[in-house]
Amino acid sequence: MSGSHARHVALSILGNGFPPIAVLVTAPILARALDVDGRGDLAAATAPFMLAVAIATLGLPDAVTNVLARRSYLRRVTWLALVSSLLGTGMLSVVIVWLASPILTQGGSSGLATLMTIATVATIPGLLVALLRGTAAGLHMWGVVATERVLNGSLRIAGIVGFALAGQLTLFTATLVTVLGPVLAGFAYVRLIGAKPSLARTSRPTSSRRTFAYGTKAWLGSVAGVLLMRIDQLLILPLGGAAQLGLYAVAVNVSEVPLIINSATREVMFSSDAAQRDNARAGLAARATFIACLLCAIVVLAPIGWWLPLVFGVEFSGAIPIALVAALAVVVGVPGSIAGATLSARGRPELRSYSILVACALNVVLLFVLVPPLGGVGAALATLAGNLVSSNMCIAFTIRNHQFSWADFYRIRPSDFRSLARAGARLLRRASE
Repeated sequence: MSGSHARHVALSILGNGFPPIAVLVTAPILARALDVDGRGDLAAATAPFMLAVAIATLGLPDAVTNVLARRSYLRRVTWLALVSSLLGTGMLSVVIVWLASPILTQGGSSGLATLMTIATVATIPGLLVALLRGTAAGLHMWGVVATERVLNGSLRIAGIVGFALAGQLTLFTATLVTVLGPVLAGFAYVRLIGAKPSLARTSRPTSSRRTFAYGTKAWLGSVAGVLLMRIDQLLILPLGGAAQLGLYAVAVNVSEVPLIINSATREVMFSSDAAQRDNARAGLAARATFIACLLCAIVVLAPIGWWLPLVFGVEFSGAIPIALVAALAVVVGVPGSIAGATLSARGRPELRSYSILVACALNVVLLFVLVPPLGGVGAALATLAGNLVSSNMCIAFTIRNHQFSWADFYRIRPSDFRSLARAGARLLRRASE
């Protein structure tokens, strides 16, 4: 891993890591303030917002990243079209959630449907923040992206802790903090004002049609990917009840810690591979990220039987088996995640989309089959099956189209550990300077 890539990954890890860390810091406070059922209601109230912010982007942030990383640029009329489209899909999301909320909140507390709709209104500005993030990523401004995410996590901690100390941490205030933090953090992108891509002499503007075409291909995968990761939190409430959703929400918070590393590497690889293709670098990234995520999962989950009841309360002990299965689902999907980023960077995002769509369909079917008898464990097993299918389909497509082999993604080599150790040492040296 080169020095520049290690630095970019470090910044991305900082950015991707802070919001989950903030979630972990505030999760025990929420668990004790809201109890198991209330924690389930909070997950249900905010799940449509989380889904909509990713689904309603139409893949346009990824398209902008791809364009700018290739040292091309977009005309002003294209930017206006992008913003108008996101505003339109944001408003459509609010209407859809408002209509569906009575069904989605069956088994929840009274007033949950209204709160769900109010929370989804934050989708509209949230989509614009996503577009700004895609712009910064395309310009390799990882420090700005990290700033936004650190600010997001800081606002969450400040809000939850502040309301808790004031004795006002309720379902309503917790929901507001959850959805407004990501929006207010978007002010970090004021640093984009005046920023321009480094253009080669032969650079040409990318047309609106080409940008939207790429975005549509990437969007299918984004939709399915978010559904694969988050639709369970929409369906567990009507299928298994608020208590099971409360346990599942805590388990997911814990099990997704390894995603910090995976998400950081995937983002940097997408941007860098769009600028310059390198099979050896992509394969090393997949293997090294898998090793790092596996080690992270072991460190966090090996003592979970001791620390989770202590931190969250004995009533949340049922989240332990869910967290173990969910963490396995995260780790097995790592190689395919990097393969999917490679496909998207090289102009074939639709192949990644096909993989995730198949996995998502399987996941939904398994949710209806497994959640009623097994609760949160059933939902975690459904996610595990979906991640296995999606990951290996992405790898198969990458092998077929870009001269990779299965060994590039799965055969761990001694040199991988050495590369990972060197990258870690380099990051520690920079952090201490």
